[in-house]
Amino acid sequence: MSTIKRTLGRFGAASLATTMAMAGLSGCEQQGASCATAHGAFTVKLTVRSNPDSCPESPGGVYGLATYNYEKDGRPDFDRTSMAIQAEELGIVVGDAEGRLGEAVDPGNNLYAAGDFTASEPNGKGVCEVPTLTPAAKSIPVQPAIPDDPETPDEDESLPEVPAMSFEYAWSGLKFLVSEANQGTRFTGTLDLTVDGCTAQYDAVGLYPAVFCGDEDGNPVDGLCSAEPIAELGMVLGSGISPDFETQCDPVLLLCVLKERPPTD
Repeated sequence: MSTIKRTLGRFGAASLATTMAMAGLSGCEQQGASCATAHGAFTVKLTVRSNPDSCPESPGGVYGLATYNYEKDGRPDFDRTSMAIQAEELGIVVGDAEGRLGEAVDPGNNLYAAGDFTASEPNGKGVCEVPTLTPAAKSIPVQPAIPDDPETPDEDESLPEVPAMSFEYAWSGLKFLVSEANQGTRFTGTLDLTVDGCTAQYDAVGLYPAVFCGDEDGNPVDGLCSAEPIAELGMVLGSGISPDFETQCDPVLLLCVLKERPPTD
């Protein structure tokens, strides 16, 4: 995990999979249906399960996922596979704060959550499980106001103060569909999302790849989620989402999601 910690902190969610490969920890050379996630950006749709304190709710967003293997005798151990998940939104917030403060934010905690698969191959139902993960957590200090630069009177570079913020993404019960046709491109699980000390629990459904499906006016277009080419929409190759999945454009996220929540067993 040390190599991942050194490397991941410098990248956002969209580059998480690339980071894993750069760190030499990717398990993508395995053949067949081995327990793994698809590598890259997923759309994650969140549905509130419990919100006792009436926290502000999240509809979901883009999350980066990647898989890696532990090492044994200097070689990848294909019997011990792990994965990581990182919220794009958290990466952006932390990146902006670090740029403004000029220093690393909360370096003792990680932007990503990580956990181990329970097996190296899917079970009889084509499911691979990651029951527990270490949480992703960041506490961001107050970002002081920045005054306008008097030497550039035609421009206003001032920025208001940003109050302190804290985030924790605690994932559990992740279950990935893994087969020859769909290698970790869909998952379900539970997310306890804590923002500034307020925690709401969500049912989560992830779909790879994350595909934007809004028109220029911000309206959802279901056709942009099609696995098949649609010439009138300018889709030469289709969305890239598996044709095995029935999808639609989420009107809030403007990202392609599954029409129905898949079974969790």
